[in-house]
Amino acid sequence: YRFFQLFLSGIILNISSLASFFPYPYFSVYAASKAFVTSFSLAFDSEMKPYGIRILCSCPGQIDTEFRLKMEFCNYPL
Repeated sequence: YRFFQLFLSGIILNISSLASFFPYPYFSVYAASKAFVTSFSLAFDSEMKPYGIRILCSCPGQIDTEFRLKMEFCNYPL
C-alpha cells in the first residue's frame, strides 16, 4: 500500500462483463474470470477507500466485435 500512499487520490477502472452475473454455458471459464474481476473490484474498493483511491468496475453487455463473429462461425450458441 505504500505505493498508493504517494498519491492523494486516484481511480482504477477494471473492465468486466455482464457475463459475470449469469451462468454462461460454453463460456463458463470466461464468465467465471469476469465474476472474479467484479468481485475483486468491489472488495479492493473497500480496502483502498481509506487511501483516497476508488476501484471502479465496468460491466458492459454484448459488444459487436470480431470475437462474436468467430464464435458464431464455430457454431457456439451466443
